[in-house]
Amino acid sequence: MNKMISKKSAPKQKRLIVNADDFGMTRGISRGIIEAHVHGIVTSTSLMVTEPSSLYAAELAKAHPDLSVGLHGVLRHPAAMTAHMGQEFINSLEIQLATFIQIMGKQPTHFDTHAVPAPTPVSAFAAIAFAKKHKLPFRGTQKNIHRFYGMKGTVPLPGNISIEALSKTLRVLPYGDNLLICHPGRTSARLKDPYRLQRIAEIHTLTSPAIHSL
Repeated sequence: MNKMISKKSAPKQKRLIVNADDFGMTRGISRGIIEAHVHGIVTSTSLMVTEPSSLYAAELAKAHPDLSVGLHGVLRHPAAMTAHMGQEFINSLEIQLATFIQIMGKQPTHFDTHAVPAPTPVSAFAAIAFAKKHKLPFRGTQKNIHRFYGMKGTVPLPGNISIEALSKTLRVLPYGDNLLICHPGRTSARLKDPYRLQRIAEIHTLTSPAIHSL
């Protein structure tokens, strides 16, 4: 007779979610994310339904059912926020969720935020309250790996997103749930995307055979 293994006696495991942000921002970024999923280690993405290419991204996602797709809630707010503004953001997120369900035909697998400018205590509280209401896993509670980003301010940091840097990071993952946030994509120079070259470099790293072999 097989015995149930209790949580206390169960062996510790390392789990990694590789989530690509900005799905739906442009067609090129969306295609780059799919490329990093099909040929690389991206397992999850977050869809921005407020962007012009969100419908295109939704169709790409439907053609790749193994890719988890969450809602990348867009929060645009002033530097100072009141509690009333927080409720307004929750109302905006309700609309974004309804749009997600309409174009994807299902609930998002998770929820995270794209805050402009940086999150404030009020906007963070609003986002957490929204996630709890809809029972959506809120990305941000895992052990986030923040080092995989190729820019600080306006200064490029290509070493942060190199194959060598990611290999080193993945070899020393802590036990439990880990979240690697990435920003792969392909955009043209005319779009004036400040992270354009880094997005392409991320695709190269995320699809590298050296990363697959870890």
